[in-house]
Amino acid sequence: MRGGWRWNAGRPARYLKTTSALWLDVRKLKREGALTPGSKATVRWSSGAAIEYTVGHDHIALDYRWTRGQSSEHVTSEIGLEQTACNLGGSRTWFLCPDCGARVAIIYVRKLPSCRTCSRLVYPSQAEDAIARSWRRTRKIEQQLSVGAETWNHRRPAGMRQGTFDRLRAAYWQEQMVRDQAMDAFMVKHAWLLR
Repeated sequence: MRGGWRWNAGRPARYLKTTSALWLDVRKLKREGALTPGSKATVRWSSGAAIEYTVGHDHIALDYRWTRGQSSEHVTSEIGLEQTACNLGGSRTWFLCPDCGARVAIIYVRKLPSCRTCSRLVYPSQAEDAIARSWRRTRKIEQQLSVGAETWNHRRPAGMRQGTFDRLRAAYWQEQMVRDQAMDAFMVKHAWLLR
């Protein structure tokens, strides 16, 4: 069976997802005050991976061990930092992709650091089929309808306008119909699996 039961669902599985790579977010580092020149720190992930970094005036130097399978190698790399002025004052810090030079907020670290495009990574939502996309939209609507509660009890939340509630409730039931149609199309397309 070519591609499994999700064949033709979203982007092919050959594209790695952003969740499979280590990443550094310049906004988070800035909030934590970790981008002052001369500072050193280590970022750790639950997988056990760690990246040590040193901040310079216009760059951040990374020092880490890249492990793939049985092979492991020590990697050092520099990522440029750039400041842009904000409209209401202050400035925003960006990483400069070492490969293409683009200003990005997140750098993904595989063997060498680069932006999402240069790393050829896709977001997990880009690999979802129609049913999974519908479930994601339904959960988002349920969060809006269950203000302050764990689950939506099919009543209008206190303080929500009737028009907003009617619109969200209609969208909720519309997603149910979209999911049913997608499931029907899936069953018709893959009827040979049920034989």
